[in-house]
Amino acid sequence: MTMLGLLLIMMWNMTFQRLTSLVTREARLSLSATEMRGGKMQYWWVNQNSTSKEEVAGGYMWSPKKNRNGAKNEFYDNMTRVSCGDIVFSCYKTRIQHLGIVTSKGYTQGQPEEFGTAGEAWNSDGWKVDVQYYDLTSKLKPKDHIDLLRPLLPSRYSPLQATGGANQVYLANVPALMGKALLSLIGDEVERVLNESKRRQAGAGDSLPVVDLQRFNEQFEEQVRASGRDSDEKRQERLSNANDTPEKVKVSTTVYNRNKDVVAEVLKRANGICEKCKSPAPFKRAKDGTPYLEVHHWKLLAQGGKDRVDNAGALCPNCHREVHLG
Repeated sequence: MTMLGLLLIMMWNMTFQRLTSLVTREARLSLSATEMRGGKMQYWWVNQNSTSKEEVAGGYMWSPKKNRNGAKNEFYDNMTRVSCGDIVFSCYKTRIQHLGIVTSKGYTQGQPEEFGTAGEAWNSDGWKVDVQYYDLTSKLKPKDHIDLLRPLLPSRYSPLQATGGANQVYLANVPALMGKALLSLIGDEVERVLNESKRRQAGAGDSLPVVDLQRFNEQFEEQVRASGRDSDEKRQERLSNANDTPEKVKVSTTVYNRNKDVVAEVLKRANGICEKCKSPAPFKRAKDGTPYLEVHHWKLLAQGGKDRVDNAGALCPNCHREVHLG
C-alpha cells in the first residue's frame, strides 16, 4: 500500500474515533432531552437569517406552506413533522446562534406582521411552530468543523453543503448522529439549556397548554392531509420512529346554552326520521330507547343564526357531518 493510502486510512481512523467520542459524550444529553417529551426526539436545522430577530424574540418558527409558484417544498412541509421536545439548531450569519426546544406542533398561521418587507417574497399562508430559544455564548460555525460533519450529512435535503456552506433551505431534518455531534461541538452549554428547559417545565407544574378546540381540529386535519401527500416511504419511516403515547393538551371552546324547547320540538317533528336524507335514525339510545338524531342549526349560531325551530333540523350523524364538512 502506498504511503498516501496509509495516511488517508490514519486520517479516517482519527476522524472515526473523534466521531465515536462525540456521539458517546452526547448520548446522555440527548437521552435527557428525549425524556422531557416522553418519546423519541428529532433534531432540526433552521436557517432564519432575515427574520431571525423576529422569530427568536417571538419564540417561533414560521414558513410559507408552499413556494411562491404554488409548488410543494420539503423544507416547509417539515413544519408539520416536528414534535414537542425536538431540538432546533437556529442558524444565521453562518453560525448556530441559539438552541431551541419545540413546544408545539405545526399549525396554520398567516405571515407575522413584524416580518415587514423581509417577507414580501413569501406567500402569506403559512405554518407556525412555537419554540423556546436559548442564546448560546459560544456561536458555533459549522464550516469550521465540516471535516467532522461531512460524513454525517443527510444524503438528501441537507442544510449544509459538503464544503460547509449553508444550503438555501428553511427547516431541515438533521440525522441523529449529526445532531449529537453538533451538540457535542456546542459543548457544556447544551446541559445548561436542557436543565433550564426542565426548570421551566417544573415551574409550570402539571398544567398543560390550552388550545382552541376548533383550531386544534383544523390543524390536525391539515397535518393529516400533509402526511397523505408524503411518500409512503417517508410516512413509514416516521411511523417506525413515532411515539405511541400521544401528547396531552387542554382544549377550550365556546358553546351556546341552547333553548331546550327548540331541540325537543325539532326532534318531535322529525319523529325518528332524518330531515335531510329521510332515512330512519341509525340506532336508538341505550338509556331511553329514543331514535338518535342530532339537531343542527341551518344558519349556525356562531354566524348569527337564531335559536328557533324554523332554523333547525334533526339530522342523522352522517348527514350532520356532511352539512359541516361536505
